[in-house]
Amino acid sequence: MSDVPAANAPTPAAPSGGTAHASEIAYRQQALDKLRTPEQVDRLMHVVGPAGWILLLSIIVVLGFALYWSLAGRIATSVEAQGILDPAFGEQHDIVAPAAGILRAVLVRPGDSVKKGELLAKVEILSDVEMRDNAQRTLQSLQQERTNQSAFWDNFIAAQNQDFAAQRATLQDQIKWAGEQITARQQILTSLMALEAKGLATSVQVESARDDLISASSSQDSARNQLQQLQARSLDIQNQRQTALSNLDDRILQAQEQLANAQSQLHQEGRIVADMDGVVVEREGEIDTAVQPGSPIVAIQKAQPILRGVFFAEPRLGKDVRVGMSVNVAPSTASPSRYGTIRGKIVWVSPAPLSMQAVTQQLGNATLAQTLAGNAPPIAFGVALERDPSTPSGFAWTSGRGPDQAIETGTLASAKVSIREDAPAVLIVPAIRRLLGIEP
Repeated sequence: MSDVPAANAPTPAAPSGGTAHASEIAYRQQALDKLRTPEQVDRLMHVVGPAGWILLLSIIVVLGFALYWSLAGRIATSVEAQGILDPAFGEQHDIVAPAAGILRAVLVRPGDSVKKGELLAKVEILSDVEMRDNAQRTLQSLQQERTNQSAFWDNFIAAQNQDFAAQRATLQDQIKWAGEQITARQQILTSLMALEAKGLATSVQVESARDDLISASSSQDSARNQLQQLQARSLDIQNQRQTALSNLDDRILQAQEQLANAQSQLHQEGRIVADMDGVVVEREGEIDTAVQPGSPIVAIQKAQPILRGVFFAEPRLGKDVRVGMSVNVAPSTASPSRYGTIRGKIVWVSPAPLSMQAVTQQLGNATLAQTLAGNAPPIAFGVALERDPSTPSGFAWTSGRGPDQAIETGTLASAKVSIREDAPAVLIVPAIRRLLGIEP
């Protein structure tokens, strides 16, 4: 028998003063005994129950979906604007003076419909006027010169003709006298030759008579030559006159052509015509006043064959509106929640915010302009509404066929333009940075 007590043997009672200490020792001993027992080692320790796993899985799915949505999802940034539907509304266009001049006539009034190429006003272009005046002065100078030249030549030829007539008479007399001398001396020569044959005259006398005949013939020939020269001089003077006047006539013809071209240019370049079909909204020029290149004469708006709209947005967001963007238009006479909106496209955008005067000018009503544009200068844009002949209104609606009524001209409306789509993360990250005070 061993002297060591058995494990299960009762522990001797401790003195009363150490009862608490003995109990603590007994508890520790029992705990050690349980840990040494083999059947306790392979037992599972339960940390989380099934409900906890389901909750954890749900959280993971939600976080995964949120991450995917933050990267692949899209949040649209929209611009909302107020406006009005009217076929007369369109981008306003100024018809301007092509060059410096004087406005002589404006042939249209506000509200008039005009066609492309129609004459709107007339301006005297100063450069064209100067060209015309120079051409007129040149023509008048040449015409006066021709008159003077014609008078000069007429007087000169008259004096020459008078002188030529006297010379012609003298020469003709000389020719006649020389002819008579030739006849007489021919007779003398013939007589002397007959006498010489009879021995009654000497050869010297015969030769002298022959010399006299030759001299008379020479005198007659000289007079005839002078007469021909006189006639040639008369013809030459006539030719000189004709040449001088013909040259002036050619220069006058050129000056007349230049004047005609200048007048045509003045007429054509001074014509202010419409460059598109539209409606006159303002007459900006005053008759008989000076205009400079680019000075507005008449303002017109492009006429639209179908109902369109003009809308006014705040400059902060309106600056991102572009031609070709899709837009949803909600007429005030049709509830969007019931009928949806009309689909449309932006067809023009004002390049800069419009002044209240410009908005009033476009709408024709100061109160309406204040209502739609607000206090800040707005960005204006025009919308072409999509057509659908199968609907009662004639427009394409986002929900069904729209209302069973027409959309009247002058109907107030609101427009919503989606200017861009961003991933949620793009919008969340800057917000988190601002929240945490982190500089981007």
